[in-house]
Amino acid sequence: MKKNRKLLVVVLAVSLMLLLIPAISINVSATTPTADCTVSVSEENVGTDDYFVAADVTFASENEFTAGLFKVEAENLTLTDCTVKSCTGGDAPETQFEATTNTVLFTGFSNSTENDFRSYTAVTLTLKFSLNENDTGTPRKVAVKDIQIANIDEVKFATADAEGTAQTQHIHTPGEEWEKDATDHWKVCTGCSAVLDKAAHTEGDWIVDVAATTEAGGHRHKECTVCGYHTAEEDTEPLSGDHTAGDINGDGAVNNKDLTRLFQYLSDWDVEVDEAALDVNGDGSVNNKDLTRLFQYLSDWDVQIF
Repeated sequence: MKKNRKLLVVVLAVSLMLLLIPAISINVSATTPTADCTVSVSEENVGTDDYFVAADVTFASENEFTAGLFKVEAENLTLTDCTVKSCTGGDAPETQFEATTNTVLFTGFSNSTENDFRSYTAVTLTLKFSLNENDTGTPRKVAVKDIQIANIDEVKFATADAEGTAQTQHIHTPGEEWEKDATDHWKVCTGCSAVLDKAAHTEGDWIVDVAATTEAGGHRHKECTVCGYHTAEEDTEPLSGDHTAGDINGDGAVNNKDLTRLFQYLSDWDVEVDEAALDVNGDGSVNNKDLTRLFQYLSDWDVQIF
């Protein structure tokens, strides 16, 4: 609050000075002095946690000036800092900025009790901006508007608004690893930490961690097919011991009739089956994986059935 009040006081003082100078000036030039304003925008610290965009705002004139006041317009950016990069003609001016209004002020006012002022023929300020949330990598544009430049001994300078655009634009590069929590998965940009490709988990089928036997239960889980997050897990009951493994139709033999009967069952036919024998691969569920396992067994693959 104190900083804001100080800025407000200084801004009002400078504004008043800029308005009154023409009226009190003794040596008014026949032609109003001019100052050139240029804006150069660059991207800094790409790939680091403190990624930001920097804009160098330069004021230059053949005539000396003491203070400046202007506003900044920036697309997809938030003003976070203002420093003096260079100046010509005296010690660096004091700088202040108000983030809520994007108003920037620089002055050559001395802090001494004497009424002395620093004057310059060139001043370059570096404005730093943070990226707004969910930035999409659009070009960085920074414009300087409503410029007021003045010399305390002469008059208000005339200058035009200026705009700068970054020569490059940030293209998001997703990291290799998925970030995840209980509801979603996403990737993080390696350059600016933006959240990319966020989506809900896609749950796959049960995966057997420990197969159940007639002596002991097992364990299984489901995981997201995209990021591998375990979406569910559970223990499975021991297998019933009162059936013949693979004997789906319950005729005491394991052959292609059982394969056909299992196919019919999975196709919702109204057929008789030995329910204890349906879970052929022992993962605690009955699906096409059991049909595949029984086919492999009947084709003399080295697989186990339950």
